[in-house]
Formats: sequence, C-alpha cells, structure tokens
Amino acid sequence: VIIRNGGTVDKYIGDAVMAYWNAPRDCDDYAFKACKTAIQGLHNLSFLQKEWARLNKPILKARVGINTGNVVLGNIGTEEHLSYTVIGDNVNLASRLEGLNKVYDTTIMISDATLKACDDRLVSRPIDLVGVKGKDKKIMVHELMGLTNETSSKIMAFCNDFKIAFAAYLNKDWKTGEQLFAKIAEQHPNDQLTKIHLDRCKDFVINPPDPFWDGGQEMHQK
Repeated sequence: VIIRNGGTVDKYIGDAVMAYWNAPRDCDDYAFKACKTAIQGLHNLSFLQKEWARLNKPILKARVGINTGNVVLGNIGTEEHLSYTVIGDNVNLASRLEGLNKVYDTTIMISDATLKACDDRLVSRPIDLVGVKGKDKKIMVHELMGLTNETSSKIMAFCNDFKIAFAAYLNKDWKTGEQLFAKIAEQHPNDQLTKIHLDRCKDFVINPPDPFWDGGQEMHQK
C-alpha cells in the first residue's frame, strides 16, 4: 500500500514499518498520500483480522503516526555502513505520535502540520494539545478518521460534534464541555478519547487549573 501510493519503505524496526514520501523521487501531495496509505493499510488489515479470528489465531493490531515537515535526507552513517534514510526532529515526532495512540486508544494520529497540508480532504477529530518528549513547544494532534469523499455521514457528524465539545474544553467552558462530551459518550460508550475529555471537564468544573492553563498535556513517554 505504501509503494502503491508513492511512498518509500525505509526500514522495519521490530514490529514497526517506517516509511516516507517525496524521496528519492519527488512526490506531489505527499501528506495526503501518507494519510491515504494509513486508511487503506488498516482497511486491508481488518480483513486479515477477521480471518485470524475465524482461525482462532491472535489478532494483530496496528497504530500509525504521521507528521509532515523538513528532514535530513541522504546516505547517513560511516564509510563502513551507509544507509539512505531520513532523520531529524520531524521524523522523531512521527514516531512519538504512533506511540501516543496507546494513551488515547486511537489508531491513526497525525500532526497539525499534516492536517493543514491536506486542506479539507481529511475527516478528523482533535485529540489533544500535547508536549511530547524531545519538543519544547506543544502541538495539536488529531485522529484521522477517514477521507472526505469516502467517509459515512455518521462518522463525519461524530467528528463535528467532538470538535464543538473540544472547542468548549479549550475555551475553559468546562461545564458546556462536560454536557457535550456526556452526550457523545451516550452515543459512543466505548470511545476512550471521549471519556478522557469528559473526565477532565468534570474535574476542572470542581478544581479549575491555574490561570496560565493552555489546554496542553505533557507526555514524557516515547
């Protein structure tokens, strides 16, 4: 799926696959193609999961982290061992996003830079404003839920409701946020991200954070 969408498979790291776009050949619209790859790859995996379940085998799950930005690209290493790869802060961030999915029980986490590069062609919902390990500035991260022309109206409505509730949370209107997230939780009782923000709003109504609160959460794990 990566190759079919113009990407380059860089390496396998344990049970992870690292890939990038726009090298070694120029690739237009690379941010969107990376997101499309994630959607298609997990769609393909869902068929395998059903087959494994039928055979009573362990079910392999996968998470994805996507970031867009400048990187160091080329033959990196020593004369004895060179590797054509990408390194840098933006590569590390993509890896951090993949791992953060565990915290929020999300599947495809993308950076704000990736979302903006794709205009309105993605269906997403905000996850959190996070300070990840190794970065000084907090960034907004989102869960990719689908592509605009291929996503059901039900999912699009869910994402829209979630955005409204999240905006109330960021604006420190925690009572409204609590009401809106509670309504979403009734319709989607198994959604962990909704529960996280509902619990925060409930707590902040009773115990407001300090006046300098910016909505951000510090994440110290890789």
